[in-house]
Amino acid sequence: MPKAFVAHLGGGALTALLMLLGMISTMAFLNHWHIVWPSEQMLRFINALDRRKAPLIDSRIPVVWRPHFANIEKIFRDNQALAEENRQQIEMLDQRVKERTIELERLNLALREEIEERSKAEGALRLVNQKMQELSLVDGLTGIPNHRKFDEYLNFCWSQMLREQSPISIIMCDITYLKQFNDTYGHQAGDRCLQEIAQAIQASLQRPTDMVARYGGEEFFILLPGTDHAGAKRVATSIQQTLANLQIPHSGPLSDSCVRFSLGMATSIPTHGGSPESLMEAADQSLFRAKETGRNRVVALPVKR
Repeated sequence: MPKAFVAHLGGGALTALLMLLGMISTMAFLNHWHIVWPSEQMLRFINALDRRKAPLIDSRIPVVWRPHFANIEKIFRDNQALAEENRQQIEMLDQRVKERTIELERLNLALREEIEERSKAEGALRLVNQKMQELSLVDGLTGIPNHRKFDEYLNFCWSQMLREQSPISIIMCDITYLKQFNDTYGHQAGDRCLQEIAQAIQASLQRPTDMVARYGGEEFFILLPGTDHAGAKRVATSIQQTLANLQIPHSGPLSDSCVRFSLGMATSIPTHGGSPESLMEAADQSLFRAKETGRNRVVALPVKR
């Protein structure tokens, strides 16, 4: 810069000129790197520039430099307008973000509600399936286990007694002349007879591991895990006496004055070569022998090896 020109300027004017030249260099740097000067800083500088406008642009500044002052002010004004435009865009974007956030919260709430409803429905379905499973193992008339449950429990107990090498016994109970009873008194009376017998047998069992099941129309099977022949014989005799004490009237042509019962039993210690079916077959043969030899008695036959 020529010394004469510097000398021509006063101290305040020289300072302002140096500030302007510095700002021109700064703005050139920012524009080159596409950096937008924050509007707040620009406004503070413009306010400072406005306050010093009178002493900066006067007759002592050569005309050749004055366009630079106008260019600087234009740059500031343009950047201020750009800052305002950016602020408006940011506000619009912020508003869109808020609206989108509200929408996402609404969708999340709906999704949570749907998940809760599905969870409740799945829980209810599991309960229904569990209830159906339970009902499929229960005799609908008497409320005691049916033949399917008996077979499952027999297989389970057989495996357990095989490991323990303990005896297992089965008692089969048949109601004598139930068909004639139904013909004489009607099927509703026959149903009540079956229910009363099922409850009496159930009540006569002493251990929770023992099971009575209605296996057929007039047949009840009793499973006694861990029970030897002598123990099973005592249980069979007790059941026979309990049923006789019911004194259910039966005046059919082939019957006595009351309903009578035939019982067949069998006992076995499970082996790896044996099967639950062999035990069932022996008990069935015992029941057949009891019915064949006069009914109303307990018969026990050995299990075939």
